[in-house]
Parts: sequence; C-alpha cells; structure tokens
Amino acid sequence: MGGPPQSLSPEGFRGVDFDGVDLVLLDADVADLVHRELNGGLDDSGIACLRGCIADLETRSLP
Repeated sequence: MGGPPQSLSPEGFRGVDFDGVDLVLLDADVADLVHRELNGGLDDSGIACLRGCIADLETRSLP
C-alpha cells in the first residue's frame, strides 16, 4: 500500500511488437472499444476496428 501505482501492462511489453502488433496499443484499442460499447455502442468503424483487434489476437502467437 502507499507505493507507486502499478502499470496496467507488463513493463517488458512496452514498445514491443509481435508480428507487427504492439501489445500495449492493442490493449488500449480494445479498452477504448469496450468503453465506447458501454457508453452507447459501436458504430460501423468501431465494429471494423474490433474485428481487426480480434484477428490480431487470434493470429499472433504470444510468449
């Protein structure tokens, strides 16, 4: 308690990408899409972005 705030992503993943996908940015994109869905829903571009995120998650092998 009282220590510095913990990072939301592991330190070792910052700035690292796997097969061209930056994991921190992917996480941020998904978080934004969830926020948008909970606050009114996704439009067509949001749904397309979500599909892209799902494809990135499905096709990448992560350590």
